Amino acid sequence: MQILRWKKDFDNTPKIVCLGFFDGLHEGHLKVINATLASAHKNNLLSLFFTLSESVSDYFKKMNTKLMENKVKQELIAARGFDYYLEGIVNDEFINLTAHQFLTILKEKYGAQKVVVGQDFSFGNKRTGNVKTLQDFFGKDNVTIIRRDPTSPASSYIRNLITNSHDLINANKLLAFPYSVTGVVDHGKKLGRTINFPTANIYLARKCLLPYGVYVSETLINNHSYPSLTSYMVNSKNQEAVETYLIDQNMNLYGQEIRVLFLEYIRPNIKISSIAELSELVNSDLSYWKQHYSNYSN
Repeated sequence: MQILRWKKDFDNTPKIVCLGFFDGLHEGHLKVINATLASAHKNNLLSLFFTLSESVSDYFKKMNTKLMENKVKQELIAARGFDYYLEGIVNDEFINLTAHQFLTILKEKYGAQKVVVGQDFSFGNKRTGNVKTLQDFFGKDNVTIIRRDPTSPASSYIRNLITNSHDLINANKLLAFPYSVTGVVDHGKKLGRTINFPTANIYLARKCLLPYGVYVSETLINNHSYPSLTSYMVNSKNQEAVETYLIDQNMNLYGQEIRVLFLEYIRPNIKISSIAELSELVNSDLSYWKQHYSNYSN
């Protein structure tokens, strides 16, 4: 799969394009994706997956409510067999594009001949573009509309499971990949080392969707998976911190990229008054993992 950069890498070979944010790649999204690939094969066209770097709402609010990291989405779409991947970079210029300007770029610079969208798809400045706009621009025969199944959980429902219900188990069942964060391991306070529970620490640019607390997790390092326990918090430096203990491992991971998959919320963070109290808490979390996840296999 070839990665195209918005308004930098142009390729106007004729293509069929699926349009959307596709956050989480849940069941409803997969219907649009599968219809695009089927139509590409039928019409002998190349397939292009178009998504956004972030939601417009997150851009304005300086938040991160994504169900899936961009890199994970890209990897999963490549595995599906798309020919091209294009990510619209959400910024002031992009947001102010009219619907017609957006479609003109897609057609002239990226070769869009046919498009596939969900029935509620909207686009362009102030969301003035819709399915009818697409039909008027490309022609009705070149626009495939995928009807939404009212029984299929929407992204907003899955976000609510994570944020308000603390229910990662059921949320992950609805996602194409478990909720995760990726980052480069940096130095922390090293308190865990004093009680033989060293942690790998990564820092996030923005608050993510997860409630603060302690989680059962799985950590991916160089394509290897390790069981882990992870705390998500705001640390003493006011950083959004993800601190992960790799169970029965003691590796030097500084400077390495890791991906933490969150499997289950265990408890809220608790303010500790001593190293002994920290040790007791971590051992309690480890006991929970041994009881429920020691035989876990993703």
